[in-house]
Parts: sequence; C-alpha cells; structure tokens
Amino acid sequence: MPPKRLAEEKKEWTKKAIQKATQKVFFEKGYANATVEETAHLAGVAKGSIYLHFQTNDYLYLSLMILVLEEVKKSLMEFQGKVVSGQTQTGSEIVTGFFNRNSFKTYSAINRNFLNFNFSFLFPRMKA
Repeated sequence: MPPKRLAEEKKEWTKKAIQKATQKVFFEKGYANATVEETAHLAGVAKGSIYLHFQTNDYLYLSLMILVLEEVKKSLMEFQGKVVSGQTQTGSEIVTGFFNRNSFKTYSAINRNFLNFNFSFLFPRMKA
C-alpha cells in the first residue's frame, strides 16, 4: 500500500476512534464535564491528535450529530425503497414496519440517549 494511502487510512481510523471515545465520554460525563484528556486516553491518542482532527469540542460534537443523522437518513432511504417497491402496502404496515425494523431498533437503542442529549444541548431550556 502506498504511504500516502496508508497515512489517509490511519487519519480516518484516528478520527473514528476519537468520535467513538467522545460519544462514550459525553454519555457518561455529559458535554459540559467531558475532558479532552479523558477522550484522548480512551481513544488511545495524544491530546493534540484530537485538536488536529477537531478544532473545538463543538466541532467534535457536531461530527457526532452528523453521524447520527447519516444513519437516520440511511434507514429512511432503505424504508422508502420498500414503500416505493410495494413491499409495504398499508399505512399501518408502513408505520409499524419502520419502527419494528431491526436496524431502527438497534439504532434507536444505541442512540436514544445521544439524541436526547443533542436536543437538550441545542435547546438548553427544553427538556429532552
């Protein structure tokens, strides 16, 4: 593998490791109490690596939001394909089919707290 490609893959792996660690720290400590040091330790990277990939905690937070929204989009697109192709017929089948899908259940269970956290962060006066 060419060195440039290897470096790009390592950079992407590091970014994903940081995001995964940050998500865990945010869940456990909350956004306000999350520290770069704890995230770096959990991700197995130097503190400076976090700032290399994400300028601030807000950028890091937004990168996690984008991941969640991309997963929702993917799930909705897959479901739309089933509706358009006629695999799902009635309104009831559409609603129950969407919410009973295994991927949506898995996504929902993993990200429920994250989504609640997101809305409480974006709209501090609202309760999630």
